[in-house]
Amino acid sequence: LDDSKTPLKNLSLCAVFKIVVTLVLVATKNVNIYGTAIADVVFYSAAFVLNMRAIKRKINLTYSFGKIVARPMLAAVIMVLCMKLLKLAFGGLVPARVSTTIMAFAGIIVYAILLVLTKVVDIKEICKNVFKRTKANQT
Repeated sequence: LDDSKTPLKNLSLCAVFKIVVTLVLVATKNVNIYGTAIADVVFYSAAFVLNMRAIKRKINLTYSFGKIVARPMLAAVIMVLCMKLLKLAFGGLVPARVSTTIMAFAGIIVYAILLVLTKVVDIKEICKNVFKRTKANQT
């Protein structure tokens, strides 16, 4: 896009905002150290929004907010709920390392399935790209 200044300005602005949010939240009695994680989420979200706006203006891009933000976020929330249910189901029956490994793999599978079900990704497109790369690597 031949524009490195706009993302730099956006990230700089968001970094200053992140510092302010971090200082305020960490100083808040009930939030404490969790304020750093909240500030990170705010920082990356604001940077994403500002950079997407800049790209949209620069190249007249049209995109679906639901497809690139809302649906993946919904899939992530459902994945977390499934993992919490798994944790409750294991409830000390399985050693922690084993249950964590199972939960991680289950989370990946659930998230992938949800991305396909919510039509964020197209399974045909994935298969086409995977097989195209496999054929290219074989030659």
